[in-house]
Amino acid sequence: CALIEDVMAPPVAEGEKVPGGSWLLRAQAICPAWAYYQYRLGGEAMDEPVEGLDPAARGTLVHEALEAFWMTTRSSEALAALGESGRQQAIAEAVAMALQNFELKRRITLAARFRELEATRLEKLLDVWLALETRRGLAFDVIACEQPAEVDIEGIRVRMVVDRIDQLADGRQVIIDYKTGAAIDTRNWAEQRITEPQLPIYAALVNEDVAAVVFAKVLLDKPGFSGVADEKDILPGVQGIGDDKQKTFDPAEFPDWIAVITHWRERLHAVAKEVKQGQAAVMFANAKDLQYCEVLPLLRLPERQRLLAAATLHREMV
Repeated sequence: CALIEDVMAPPVAEGEKVPGGSWLLRAQAICPAWAYYQYRLGGEAMDEPVEGLDPAARGTLVHEALEAFWMTTRSSEALAALGESGRQQAIAEAVAMALQNFELKRRITLAARFRELEATRLEKLLDVWLALETRRGLAFDVIACEQPAEVDIEGIRVRMVVDRIDQLADGRQVIIDYKTGAAIDTRNWAEQRITEPQLPIYAALVNEDVAAVVFAKVLLDKPGFSGVADEKDILPGVQGIGDDKQKTFDPAEFPDWIAVITHWRERLHAVAKEVKQGQAAVMFANAKDLQYCEVLPLLRLPERQRLLAAATLHREMV
């Protein structure tokens, strides 16, 4: 049978809108075929029914509770002024608001007992997380929560929402993305294909006054910040460019913060250009990166493995 080369899709036409935002660039960086099938052709997996709330819904509740808290407690000074009892009260009010908004948006009513258990979970989680926030060394103001942003990259319109933006006393900003799962990878930020692009997009292409980009690991076990900063001590546990303990960015290649921003800008434009050109090959560095791919059957991985095995055998026989 004849083999058809399908590594190239039609280029993005003038005026064509490609959905997906930063998720599109994430998928393209991991596997171009994934980005093409899901975001340009519209392929998606069917939802699987779950009892109660699925992980995405529970993560949404955490985001909404933290947003509600910081919309009333707008700074590190206000957080400190609450004290222990005041913080507990503010957390309870934020959680109640988050649950109410969740029910209104989804037009559902949670069972009373389930709602009580979920409120207890959220209150405990926020209490652990905010205890960490009180230990930050630099004063900050929370200037935005769930902030929409939009940027054009190689003709690809990228829309995204930034979980939180803090402003330091000197005017520089800290960009924060909440994560409620344990698996967080920031090493890809120094690589050619950036597979977690949202924060680099904002820092390199939206706002020039960014001093740090971090994931906030909102977890009961080992909560903390994970990311990179212009200098040390901006956030607990986050190393600055040039620090001896900083292992992600090679000092020879990234001597300063400007080099990091330049790298992000260049690599993001390169991946967006792939989308625009129609590059759609089944190509990936690690199959584990495809864990959340909704169009995995369309990648035909068993067929790919068979063809690679046949090609290897042919080379050995020649």
